[in-house]
Amino acid sequence: MERPQLPSNRSFGLLFVTFFVMLAGWQAFTNGINFWPVFWLSAAFITAVVTILKPELLTPFNYSWMQLALFLNRIVSPLVLGLMYVAVIVPVGMIMWLIGRDTMQRHFISSDSYWNARTDGRFDEPERFTTQF
Repeated sequence: MERPQLPSNRSFGLLFVTFFVMLAGWQAFTNGINFWPVFWLSAAFITAVVTILKPELLTPFNYSWMQLALFLNRIVSPLVLGLMYVAVIVPVGMIMWLIGRDTMQRHFISSDSYWNARTDGRFDEPERFTTQF
């Protein structure tokens, strides 16, 4: 398997600094100031220092994070698309089939052409085509 295109280590580090700060804020808001908000703020501080001073140390974590994203993509995308197909497309098709609607006009006509003749007269005047754009 080829290596995925990684974002920069600085952007990866800043993402996790933001995540740790938000997690600390949420923990402080729900449980008050105890061990966990201090722990997450410490993790944010350490990650920020590493991101600023030595971002190349984040390369293995960045790579692992991208591998996890690719793995989840292979599972979640087909699952979500399949559920959307079953939940939206199939019921709409069944309803249209039950009421007899054929929007693609797939019925067989024994004629020389399958073109639909326009009867509204909108395209009969050649001057309508002089300024198309």
